Amino acid sequence: MQNSPSKILGLLACLPLAVVISTAYAQSDVTQPGDPVIASSSNSPGSEGVANAIDNTQAKYLNRDSANDANPSGFVVTPSVGITRVTGMTITSANDAPERDPKTVILEGSNDTQVGGWNDPTNTWVLIAGVTNIPLFTARFQTQAFFFQNFKPYRHYRWTVLATQSDLTGTHNSCCMQVAEVELLGSTLPPDVTQPGDPVIASSSNSPGSEGVANAIDNTQAKYLNRDSANDANPSGFVVTPSIGSSLVTGMTITSANDAPERDPKTVILEGSNDADIGGWNNPTNTWTFIAGATNIPLFTARFQTQTFLFDNFTPYKHYRWTVLATQSDLTGTHNSCCMQVAEVELLGTAAPQDVT
Repeated sequence: MQNSPSKILGLLACLPLAVVISTAYAQSDVTQPGDPVIASSSNSPGSEGVANAIDNTQAKYLNRDSANDANPSGFVVTPSVGITRVTGMTITSANDAPERDPKTVILEGSNDTQVGGWNDPTNTWVLIAGVTNIPLFTARFQTQAFFFQNFKPYRHYRWTVLATQSDLTGTHNSCCMQVAEVELLGSTLPPDVTQPGDPVIASSSNSPGSEGVANAIDNTQAKYLNRDSANDANPSGFVVTPSIGSSLVTGMTITSANDAPERDPKTVILEGSNDADIGGWNNPTNTWTFIAGATNIPLFTARFQTQTFLFDNFTPYKHYRWTVLATQSDLTGTHNSCCMQVAEVELLGTAAPQDVT
């Protein structure tokens, strides 16, 4: 499914975006020179091609498609570090002609396996953020930074200039769009705080012998199946105590099992506990605190497909309870009279911060 820049432009007013003039936050650039990059077109001078946009130098990327703001221009980049979560970007003005600087920019993400081109109709792009009315760059090689909320990681990013600073500088832009450098600020995904062999408690014993709860965190495609969720009658899931100790979890992945898509999770909640001991899945002596929930999880389009969910969490916990409240029953065209099943669950985070004094 293809989102055109013209459709996206109408959404920009709804996107909160903070603007600062220096990179004051801890995010780092997820791109690096040599990452696969695709220009919006080949309408660039030979020495001012798209690779310059992420080369960490002042060499500029210039594209003539944006002359008179007639067409958008930009690039697609696939960070070689892998899947990333981007929450900001910087733009550095080029060496001359301020009227060519970006004024309106959008950033989109895609998790397609491959990108067929700048505007390939087989690719699906999701709007991450946009900024309109970028302040005039007051100097050449000046950097402006833009930060935004984004809780979804992506494999590929499309950066598009919809309008330049033409006329606002006192000079009409009949040439092009140009930029010295673009940085996409973010991070790679945090690691899984669980590992095979961690203490894990099933919501019940209502599972086949070979499809028990340990499979949920075994780092294989073997599945955990629990029949309590037949007809979505009861919740099912597990409690896990990561052996690394107290941890700060800010995301999770869910990998679909080998068959029967109607059994996949649709609504999931994650809770944490700092009790000394866990008496069971639902022991009344334990205290659980809600961390995050995922509702209306999109249908898994393939078996053993992984979906990732990121969220804010500032409290470390010793134990986690992962609960499926509803499956994809009926949405797949088949009623789920069996169970809930999942191939793997990862809890993404880090060990709890330590006192540095």
